Amino acid sequence: MQWKPLRLTEKTGGGDYGATARPVEERLKSLFPEISASSKPCVIWMQDLEEEKDITKANAIFQNENIGLAMKRFNCFKVDAQGIPDGDVKNKYMKQIGFHFFDPKGDAIGKPIVGKRALSMSGFNRALEKSWGKVFSMTIKVYQKKMKKVLDGFDKVDIKKQAIDRDRAKLAKKPNPAKAKKVERDQAEMDKMRKGVEELEKTIQDECALKPDYLEKEEGAE
Repeated sequence: MQWKPLRLTEKTGGGDYGATARPVEERLKSLFPEISASSKPCVIWMQDLEEEKDITKANAIFQNENIGLAMKRFNCFKVDAQGIPDGDVKNKYMKQIGFHFFDPKGDAIGKPIVGKRALSMSGFNRALEKSWGKVFSMTIKVYQKKMKKVLDGFDKVDIKKQAIDRDRAKLAKKPNPAKAKKVERDQAEMDKMRKGVEELEKTIQDECALKPDYLEKEEGAE
């Protein structure tokens, strides 16, 4: 997963002057003004970059396979709370270092998890499951089970690729037309495998739809 930086500061003047901090909800709603089937809920990681040990502990949570799989269905943003201009917004978020969950409309889901709970695998997982249940029609357990098949598929593709790379290296040192043809067949087979896994992943992502409240209604529909 990739945590993208989210700026809460807007320039309202020239040079270094006139910097105004905006709440996360306001920023998210400006990023995602329309709701559609492709929209995602969000996780905001409010960070205090001076607390390196806490960031290391939090990163360890995302090495968990089930959590990593589930987080693929979220937009993941990080905010440097220390970098927010002094004022009410900074004061608020410096007391809320941890994780904030938002639905696809940019509205908060529950309270942020902060302190020890934010650095606990079980604490984060409970908050994640609760937020998931609010927005997705497919349960998180079913999604994780389906996505593990995708991971297994990509693992097989990677093993195949490593074998092909080894064979190509040997051919570079000692050309062999017959073996070269076999490598090309293996390459075609690997490309087909990869395409199949990518299509499976897309199918699962499409099946894991948002609940009706978050989908755009067709014109004229009640």
